[in-house]
Amino acid sequence: MKKRSGFFEGLGIAVATLGAFVGVLFLSMLGLPFAVFFGWLAGHILCLFAGGFIVTAITALLGAFGITATITTSMIPLFTAALAFFGYFFKSTQTNNNN
Repeated sequence: MKKRSGFFEGLGIAVATLGAFVGVLFLSMLGLPFAVFFGWLAGHILCLFAGGFIVTAITALLGAFGITATITTSMIPLFTAALAFFGYFFKSTQTNNNN
């Protein structure tokens, strides 16, 4: 059996490292579209169960600030998708080390 030289072993490690880096980068780029999609889907589910209540609450909230806007139930998925979009960038993590 022929032994591999050091160059090819190093090349395999470099290719594996590059592949792992590209994979992590690709998965991190998919995070935002998934967050927006699931926010939009949650908006549709919310619209089915509490659409009228949500529209009334948003209209009353905007009216309290003097904003007259026509909000319909078809806008709820867009609101939740926008909230998911902005929420994706403002995530925070907290680590507790109890020693």
